[in-house]
Amino acid sequence: MAFELACEGVGTVSGLAHGIDSEAHAGCIAARGYTIAVLGSGIDIVSPSSSWATARNLLEGGGTILSEYPPGTPPLKHHFPARNRIISGLSRSVVVVQAPERSGALITAEYALEQGRDLYVHAAGIVGSAGDGTRSLADAGAPVVAGCAELLTDWGRAPRVIPLPLGGDHATGAPATTPAVGLALARRLRAEIEGSCALADGETYWRG
Repeated sequence: MAFELACEGVGTVSGLAHGIDSEAHAGCIAARGYTIAVLGSGIDIVSPSSSWATARNLLEGGGTILSEYPPGTPPLKHHFPARNRIISGLSRSVVVVQAPERSGALITAEYALEQGRDLYVHAAGIVGSAGDGTRSLADAGAPVVAGCAELLTDWGRAPRVIPLPLGGDHATGAPATTPAVGLALARRLRAEIEGSCALADGETYWRG
């Protein structure tokens, strides 16, 4: 999703943590987009250490690393819930991809609502116990999105990317067989014929 958004000129804000955070930054970087990492430590201390490579790529791509804590401040546990208010505060919309019942992402969701930000949950993250918190947000009324197209539509923008809707068996990876998938494939084939997109190495590239 971060890759798709970057292709649409929309940046990503996250926390550079292991997992979904670093994947969001990496996706944005891969599309040569602008991404911001908000740390729960000084900007000279990246935690976890596995995120150093992502941090370096982020800066080399013109992105930003910021923190409200001075250099040398260690990543203390209580810093992370506090930094989440900055993540949501810098964002127009907040998408919770996956959150267990007790998750820092739910704190970000609370800040988003307090700050008047749009709050969404990702369809891929509402399955299984790891998605208990995500499902709770959806049950409370947070819209479920499968890609950037729905987000941009809510913003009043016409997306250029035509994503394939999520579906099928998430546990086994079996593909979806819904009419929506067929419709999306038909639209993509039509776009190829018209010359507005092309396939290369399994990726779809859209022409502006």
